[in-house]
Amino acid sequence: MYDMREKRLRDHKWLLKLAIGESIQQGIQQGIELGELVGQIVLLQRQLGLRISTREELLAKEPRELIALISELEPQLRERRIEE
Repeated sequence: MYDMREKRLRDHKWLLKLAIGESIQQGIQQGIELGELVGQIVLLQRQLGLRISTREELLAKEPRELIALISELEPQLRERRIEE
């Protein structure tokens, strides 16, 4: 009986470690994706000669807002390249 309880506790601890590890991995992946969006926006703003948003300004936005901003900036850059 004691052994079964010990095994359950070990299994529970192992499952918690696994869940925490997966959460950390997911957080890292989200951070990388967010960083890529921010970097893309800064690059587009720089290429267009616009005011470059600060990292804090961009990180305060939701990912969907960042994607929308990229969707606004990309056509502007394409138009500028066509004109040149």
